[in-house]
Amino acid sequence: MFELISFNRSKHSNSSLPSLPRECLFPIISHLSNDKGTLHSCLFVCRFWFQEAARVLWSQPFKLLYTCKKKQCNCSSEKRRYQSANLLLVYLACLMHQYKDDFLKEEPTSELPPPPLLNYIEYLQNVDLNELYSSIEDWMKTSYNLTRYRKPKIIKFIKKRIYRNIFVDRDLIDYTIFIRFLAKFTFKNEISLRYQEYFYDNSCRDLLVHNIIKTFMTQCPKLVQISIEQRHLYTRKPNEYFCSSLRKERSLRLDYCNLPTGDYESLSNYSIAVPCLHQLTELICTTKRRKASLLLSLSQFSHNIEFMAITISYQRDLFGGDVVRIYEQQKVENEAYCLATLIESQKRLRSLRLHVCSEGLSTIMVALKTQINSLNSLSFVSVKFFGYEILSYLMSLKKLQRLEFISSSFKDEPDEMVPSILTNLSFSYLTELNFNGSYITNEILGTFLKISYPNLETLIIGKQNLRNGSQSFITGSRKIISRIPTLYPELKHLKLYLTLDEIPQLIPIFSCNKLETITLAGYTQKSGQEIFLNESKFKKLDSFEIVDSKNFGNEHLEVIIKCLKDVIKKLVLRTKNRLSRRLIKKAGKFFDINYQRGPPRSNSMYGHKF
Repeated sequence: MFELISFNRSKHSNSSLPSLPRECLFPIISHLSNDKGTLHSCLFVCRFWFQEAARVLWSQPFKLLYTCKKKQCNCSSEKRRYQSANLLLVYLACLMHQYKDDFLKEEPTSELPPPPLLNYIEYLQNVDLNELYSSIEDWMKTSYNLTRYRKPKIIKFIKKRIYRNIFVDRDLIDYTIFIRFLAKFTFKNEISLRYQEYFYDNSCRDLLVHNIIKTFMTQCPKLVQISIEQRHLYTRKPNEYFCSSLRKERSLRLDYCNLPTGDYESLSNYSIAVPCLHQLTELICTTKRRKASLLLSLSQFSHNIEFMAITISYQRDLFGGDVVRIYEQQKVENEAYCLATLIESQKRLRSLRLHVCSEGLSTIMVALKTQINSLNSLSFVSVKFFGYEILSYLMSLKKLQRLEFISSSFKDEPDEMVPSILTNLSFSYLTELNFNGSYITNEILGTFLKISYPNLETLIIGKQNLRNGSQSFITGSRKIISRIPTLYPELKHLKLYLTLDEIPQLIPIFSCNKLETITLAGYTQKSGQEIFLNESKFKKLDSFEIVDSKNFGNEHLEVIIKCLKDVIKKLVLRTKNRLSRRLIKKAGKFFDINYQRGPPRSNSMYGHKF
């Protein structure tokens, strides 16, 4: 990133040493926001670097705590718990000095830890409440005594230097006294009365959860993202993984790192006095647990949300009687209504990703009409549609630029006709249409393709569904594939799920002069050499991808090397069969090759937020 230029130190005084302006330094360090190791190194450069690096580190501390670069990491539970304890103790130290006078009046014999160098609380920007809860669980397991984890020598040295003139040992401070005081002081009798009888068991943990969450809701003016996510589809990038040691503990305990429903249902009580959620721009809540109160309360004081990812779903499979079914249905419909209220309260909602939506789809889609001037991305994940209903809801959202149906399904009636009202429907701004992993009939797919304007640049067609339930294209799909060049002359990126007999239908697609990326997914078996015979059709092609293929083998790779070695720059392969190392090495001489056995990581299907 930096080019080191040698210079004669004797010719420069301390005041004239070359340095970056501070306004240039922060964007550079912000670019490293997910690289915890590099950020830690930046802390030791100089005072300005320390301040800027600390600001970035403490903007998303819980994510950095539970994120690893490898899918199977070598993190130990003891080390992670030690880091969790340190993280929370810093926050508690900030709060103890903030409420110092009131606390000492009530507990005059209590000791205070050394004051932190900075007020780290105000730096927080992104927080996942499940990760917060996990860190508190980890801290409680340490019992304030980390005897099994050997602290690094550098940490011991730094602590010795810092605390040599301070007669308070931080490890001997009873933080439970302050937690109880803080709950009583900030919540009055609202929260603390619940935990008086059994304070030193789970009550301490729950009180700390309430205190920390309220602190974040009321004292973090830069908070822009709140998430309650289990699968980490939106808070992790493709090369970032949730700590595998924690995943093992989660598998042993179903309730581990699951924030109790009552805790985030009461978030509405935290932001009334001193609201800090006016700047909230992202809300991610993909848990299936109840969230109606949370959505409704946010609609009262958070009006600048631009991105939402919300799950509206039953909490459990409905195997009970009619009473259970009616009760669950009412709860889910109420959640959909609260989400609709939140949508209507926003000034500029740009992107919505709706998961499952077991009930209340029409209510939510009606609410989206209030965002027709700003909404440019709409995604449905694992949603079941019936017939052409969704098209009637989309009629007013003509400024959409991205429309996605991920792992969804479309079911139509055998003799259902296209509604006449949809005849003249078109989306003139649409540049991406995505049916990745979705099952759709040719009739409905054909309607979507007709109403998509010729400016479409990205088209992803997933698996189609026969009326008898089999997963394959039907006869009409060949006509659809052959019409793509005519419908979309500006097409740059194409992904198709192909069956064996449909490969020849791919040839006309290469007449798209601006095509840059082609991705083929499915059970391809033929070499497909006839596809690549005319190299002149590939002059714009930059990337070629084969994914989700169970039959792609060495003979297919040989054909690609032979026909495309002077055409494409990047080759991506995701196959079930193991390919020859010799061929992979040979392909690497001609392409930037990315080869991996097995399916791509699940969150790659969700694309970008905006």
